[in-house]
Amino acid sequence: MVRAARRPGGREQGSAAHGRAEHCVSLGIPIWWDGRITRPTPPFLLPLQWNCSEYTRPLGGRQSHAVCTNIGPYTRGVVGSLFVVATPIGNLDDLTLRAARVLGEVDLIAAENTKIASKLLRHLQVSTTTLPYNDRNKARATGRIIAALKADQDVALTTDAGTPGLSDPGQDLVRDAVAAGATVVPVPGASAITTLLSVAGVRTRTAHFIGFLPRKAGERQRRLESIAEHGEPALAFESPRRIMSSLAAIATVMPDAHLVVGREMTKLHEEIWRGAPTDAVAHFQNPRGEFALLIVPPEPQPERWSDDAVRAALRLEQEAGRRRPAASATVASRSSRPRREVYALWPDR
Repeated sequence: MVRAARRPGGREQGSAAHGRAEHCVSLGIPIWWDGRITRPTPPFLLPLQWNCSEYTRPLGGRQSHAVCTNIGPYTRGVVGSLFVVATPIGNLDDLTLRAARVLGEVDLIAAENTKIASKLLRHLQVSTTTLPYNDRNKARATGRIIAALKADQDVALTTDAGTPGLSDPGQDLVRDAVAAGATVVPVPGASAITTLLSVAGVRTRTAHFIGFLPRKAGERQRRLESIAEHGEPALAFESPRRIMSSLAAIATVMPDAHLVVGREMTKLHEEIWRGAPTDAVAHFQNPRGEFALLIVPPEPQPERWSDDAVRAALRLEQEAGRRRPAASATVASRSSRPRREVYALWPDR
């Protein structure tokens, strides 16, 4: 028997003794009915503790097993939980089943923009209460959210698009929730950062995320100079209002850099552009939509040694007993000088 399970909002879900489950062929997960519900409960509203693979019933004359399993860990305590929920960056179909279920079960959604959140909730056909939480009102909103958590209510944190806590005030709410004793639960999903990296075609082990480039020209130039100096690829967000000034700054500081620009990713007019900064300036003359940038600095050019430095290195090779051809080849590889030039600088004893 499937036992009653408490949902994130603290409400009890009926047990299998008072209802029946049927297998949803299209989704491969069960849909639940009980005496109080007149229509199928959406799959994302299934209780967290149910292990659907254990429930079977005849389907088409055969015994059929549901294929879904527990969607994630969930523990209850005196204080509620804060669910950090990733939402689509454009295409609503990119929302995970787990994220949809959590948004339908929590008591409150702290959304960066409630209008954008409402559009997503209408798509899911759920009516969870939303509260704006952004840079402008977080001082006021934080108190209400923490009070809800302390009242054993569960709260979901969402941003306009993607994963909360990256270049948005969600970081502050997570810190305050932890300080209040709440459990913070990640609900991963879409992110413009990983989306762009996945299609960049750039072989790199590291990439530095810098959020939005600075608005002021001087600060932006210093940030780009730092990226060029360190030589690591950098990921940045940019708005259509500032993309042209940012591309022009990149072209000035790193004209030989390689750019991958993601515009309106996962949306109808998605564009992934690759090329040099100067070409990007020419291409995006009438920018529309949201942008993500991958800036790959040019390979650092090795320093060319002076004649005196080459002679000094050759002298050390000479004292070590190495012959002129082998010593010249070794020093040429280290000095960025042609081998014949190095050979000509061989010191006389």
